[in-house]
Amino acid sequence: MSAIERFRVLASAALVDGSVASQEHAVLSRAAEEMGVPPGQIDTILAEVAKGGVKAAIPKDHGERSKIFRSLVDLFVADGKITKEEEIFFFRISPKFGIDEQQADMILRSALEAKK
Repeated sequence: MSAIERFRVLASAALVDGSVASQEHAVLSRAAEEMGVPPGQIDTILAEVAKGGVKAAIPKDHGERSKIFRSLVDLFVADGKITKEEEIFFFRISPKFGIDEQQADMILRSALEAKK
């Protein structure tokens, strides 16, 4: 799975509530750098995902999945609050990462508390 494809998962999550807060954009920028996505591609990918023309796939590789899941958690708590749309998306996507609802709730709440 390419860096762009992995980044699309995060872009889809970032746009779930209809906008990308500046704190979320900062998380996306760090994740893009770690993944090897060129900085100039971030907004292009966000725009493509926002138009709905691009699907995001969960990586099969356990290591890649773990990194993306951690970035998803960071993304959702970046602005210190979790919207209803973000929460719904998080609980819907967590099982695809091997995380059950109880674990997902604990992870998300702990990350949010740590952010405060």
